Amino acid sequence: KVRNATRSVLSKQESQGAQRDRLSEALRQLESPTGEPEAVTEILKSLKAEGPLVVAVPQAMRVPIDARASFDSIAIEEAARLLHEHLARLDAELQEGVEAARHAEAQRLGAWAILQVAQDEVQKAQQELSMAHGALAEQRLAGSKASAEAGRAAVAAAAAVARQAQQHLADVAAGMAALERATEVVAAPEEMVAKMASVADAPPASSFENTVDAGA
Repeated sequence: KVRNATRSVLSKQESQGAQRDRLSEALRQLESPTGEPEAVTEILKSLKAEGPLVVAVPQAMRVPIDARASFDSIAIEEAARLLHEHLARLDAELQEGVEAARHAEAQRLGAWAILQVAQDEVQKAQQELSMAHGALAEQRLAGSKASAEAGRAAVAAAAAVARQAQQHLADVAAGMAALERATEVVAAPEEMVAKMASVADAPPASSFENTVDAGA
């Protein structure tokens, strides 16, 4: 649904751009001494201009500029005003689309930064969990029951942090995927592609529980 909505917006922007081109061309024809009345008439009809104006403009355009009566000039000026008005409206709508696209790009870049931080947090938690396992092994070799209990508690705490970091990373990745679909982003920066590959290699959250059991 998000992708379809995005495509609909993009299609609307393309349609607005094409409409702007047609209006600009009609305005050029209207202001040219050799303009084509039929092209202007077609545009005026599409804009639902008043009937008398639609009839008067092509007649006025066929009269040489120097020979036009005041009524002819008024018709030309009114048509030009109408075209300029619609052009200004389209320009405003297109600018809104540009600003929305910039905002979406800023969101995307921010999401990539958050994803990278989450990835770093997972790696740090995994390292601390590994260090806790190493400390527990040394304490067992030393034969100290109290130290071993403390070591198992440290392993459990490190595993909990690792699970939390892994879940946070999964949530961020899911949000990033939704944002990418919403903004129709087709490629990520190369360095982040590598990051995502390493995320895929990270152990699932359930494995952290197994590491605690194994070290108990």
